[in-house]
Amino acid sequence: MKKSSSLTRLTLTGSVCISALISGICVVPAAAQQASSTTTPQSSGDADAIGEIMVTARRQAETVVTVPESITAFGEASLSKLNIQSFTDYATKVPNLSFTYGGSALGFGASRTIAIRGISGGGTTAFYIDDTPVPASLDPQVVDIQRIEVLKGPRGTLFGEGSLGGNVRMVTNRPSLKGSELRVVAEGGVTRGGGSADYAATAVANFVPVDGIVAARLVGFLNHDAGFITRTFPGTGGARTSVDDQGARLSYGGSASVLVKASENLTFNARIMGQHTKLDGLPVAYAPLPAFRPASLVQNRASNIAESSKEDWFLPSLEVALDVPDVVTVTSSTSYFFRKSSDVEDGTEGTASILGFYGVPASLSANGHVWTTSRKEKRWNQEIRASFQGNDWISGVVGARYADNSIGAPIGPFFIAGLAASGSYPTDLGWRSYNTNSTRDFSIFGEAYLRAGGFELTLGLRQFWLKQNASQSADGLFNGGLVESYGLRSNSQGLNPKAALSYRFDDKGEIYVSASKGFRAGGPNARPGDICSAGISQLGVTADSLASTQPDTVWNYEVGAKARIRRMTLTGAAFQMDWENIQQTLTIPICFITLTANAGAARVRGLELELTGEVLPGFDVRLGLGYNDAKITKAGLSGQAVGSRVFQTPEVTLTAAGTYTHSFSGDKEGFLSADYSYTGDSLSGTTRFSGGVPVRPAYSVVNARIGVRRGTAELSVYVRNLADVRANLGDINPVSYVRLDATGTPIPRIAILTPRQVGLQVKYGF
Repeated sequence: MKKSSSLTRLTLTGSVCISALISGICVVPAAAQQASSTTTPQSSGDADAIGEIMVTARRQAETVVTVPESITAFGEASLSKLNIQSFTDYATKVPNLSFTYGGSALGFGASRTIAIRGISGGGTTAFYIDDTPVPASLDPQVVDIQRIEVLKGPRGTLFGEGSLGGNVRMVTNRPSLKGSELRVVAEGGVTRGGGSADYAATAVANFVPVDGIVAARLVGFLNHDAGFITRTFPGTGGARTSVDDQGARLSYGGSASVLVKASENLTFNARIMGQHTKLDGLPVAYAPLPAFRPASLVQNRASNIAESSKEDWFLPSLEVALDVPDVVTVTSSTSYFFRKSSDVEDGTEGTASILGFYGVPASLSANGHVWTTSRKEKRWNQEIRASFQGNDWISGVVGARYADNSIGAPIGPFFIAGLAASGSYPTDLGWRSYNTNSTRDFSIFGEAYLRAGGFELTLGLRQFWLKQNASQSADGLFNGGLVESYGLRSNSQGLNPKAALSYRFDDKGEIYVSASKGFRAGGPNARPGDICSAGISQLGVTADSLASTQPDTVWNYEVGAKARIRRMTLTGAAFQMDWENIQQTLTIPICFITLTANAGAARVRGLELELTGEVLPGFDVRLGLGYNDAKITKAGLSGQAVGSRVFQTPEVTLTAAGTYTHSFSGDKEGFLSADYSYTGDSLSGTTRFSGGVPVRPAYSVVNARIGVRRGTAELSVYVRNLADVRANLGDINPVSYVRLDATGTPIPRIAILTPRQVGLQVKYGF
């Protein structure tokens, strides 16, 4: 029983995990290719097969095998082969990457968090679209994407705040000056138990209005996935009424970009992109404890309240690049990100339970309880950097960044009809709150790469200054009346160093050791009302000590190796990550209001192995294993015992994928692809009950695709979630209150992996 009165809701997790996977193709500007010291792949398909992918993890173009860091990458060909269209499609294929719903914001829409190497919770993993950091809960449709990079371990030097465990980068295709192009994709299918059809369409057009100078690119998409949850509620005459297709998801959007080559050395790339997503009903189910598995895809509710989640975002950006060949490339990246999301939640059963705790008559729940929440997020980002190609013995990058991020998150107002008349409270207001939070980040950074005789020494440093402002107002029965806090401020600054030493065996591979630091911004906390005074004393702290949350940090120590064996790439790494001053969500006893505080520490140790490439002509594979051991080393205020397992962290992750292509006569060929992923069990970071912390069961996912291709035309049949697994993707932290059974035990609702989907897909391009 709780109601958030904090500015942010961050869960403790930590784990050690990593991945190593290489597959994809990156087409980089000619200027950036100057930095690569390896042979450039001859074709996208060939590069995907043998793992020779170009990435920009160090802000310059290099192949994965030559970067002394742990990276998983999906290129354009791999994204197509594996039919990757959404976050879940690729996230389940990355060893030592995990995710959960309910780990950050209240409700469903903005609650998903990503964990890399077990460092989990809100704001621990950065998510980028090109050079723009966006919320990690965002799920951009994978359309016209050049590659997806997953960078493991802290990236505090080059990427700054939020890259505590690593980051995910989605790199889009730019307009091409090479000529006109049109690609279209259409598909239709069914979801097992779905209440409507699945369908999707995308179109990508590139044209060159001014030969060699101006190119434009247009992208559009529409996607609909059926809902698979049935909601029932009391109808007339005592019978229950059913509504199916709950959780149906509709999204559409696209982008428009223009590239201008003003001179041989100066280019401008302007783009605007956006997406609308709406869920009619939520793809969640009850998961009674202790099994913590979905009991049924039918939700029997006490009232007829239609739940929903909606999101709209857009992102305009401008990149200016000035290239002095063989000397330096100066890049300016300017962007503005805006997102508005909202949830409508049926909180009838949980609210009825909490009303009983406050002594309010049960009859006031007869008409149901509708809770609402919304978020508005704005992010200005300006970065300018210079990448020096240097010479055989030195190169590097230096830069500066300014970011201004703000969030406004109201809940309610939630009214309880008849509350005042019952004499339980002066008004009918049950809850109303409004939180604002803004962070200004100014940083300067740089990395230098010194080479001699096969050795390379990396030295990096980032100096950051953070300024945070916040305010909060909360009122109503569940808050004990009006409590307001305005003008809350906190400042922090620090250094994030990095060092790595590697030895390269020509173009056959390398070994490396590294140490790096990452951080997550803290912020001020609103002062709890008098209703919480006794609970704060019970925690053994004072209200003043909870006034702000300081940044938490991770130090990563790693040793790894990469090798090219014929047309295969083998990577491996072992690491230890020390997580200090962890930001944890604490529930104040008695008043059940939560806030975020620094409490405790964790240690994560792990390893990873990955093999990618072409085993036989026409047959390529991707194999990955991740293992991490994440333990609490200091309990702090969280109450977690030293030696206990860190929340939301699977110990083992596995992935395996294979694609076989067979050529027929002429330009015709057939293909067959299949992939398998396994995510081990983990502990909930949201729900507690008398039996302790629920264990989220392990799950496996199998997908397959078969088809034929002739020239630029392709026809295929796909199956997602072949075994029809009802995977638990995380328990939702409700906007209202969790439902309780007759014994007072919580009945959590969990996000569910979409059941088996079968469909037909057609692609054509010219």
